[in-house]
Amino acid sequence: MKWRAKDIALLGKYPDFEVARMLGVYRKAVINKRHELGIPSYARTSEFWHTWTETEIAMLGKMTDRELAERIGIRPMCVTSKRRLLKVPAFNQPQKPRRPPRRVERWGREELKLLGKISDRALADRLGVATGTVRAKRVSLGIAAFRRGGVKGKAGRARAK
Repeated sequence: MKWRAKDIALLGKYPDFEVARMLGVYRKAVINKRHELGIPSYARTSEFWHTWTETEIAMLGKMTDRELAERIGIRPMCVTSKRRLLKVPAFNQPQKPRRPPRRVERWGREELKLLGKISDRALADRLGVATGTVRAKRVSLGIAAFRRGGVKGKAGRARAK
């Protein structure tokens, strides 16, 4: 392609894919010409581009991505992308202590009656066990999960007819 002055004037003013569409050429041709002329990409000139400082890079993984994004004024996904690109592990916040697993022998009649009648989480909180423990017991007994507003799924539609 022969690059005219008005074609070159588009470089860096619009995203490369858009310039390629306007000129009817491949995006790679636009990128190559822009690099050849030393013109920065549209992204670098936009308000969304962020040039990372060494101090900001050092803060990656020292706090949550959201906290760092708020501190430096960019979107959290940009922080996450940069952290992953540099293979920096995510900030580990202290986890709630896990509840000890409860043995099956301790399930009483009243507890079993509640399976499927209230949410697994609500029952787990009431019993002081992990939600997964309640779910596993409910599934092992073939009891459907609690659904606010009634039965859902094929069986519920069949009964509604």
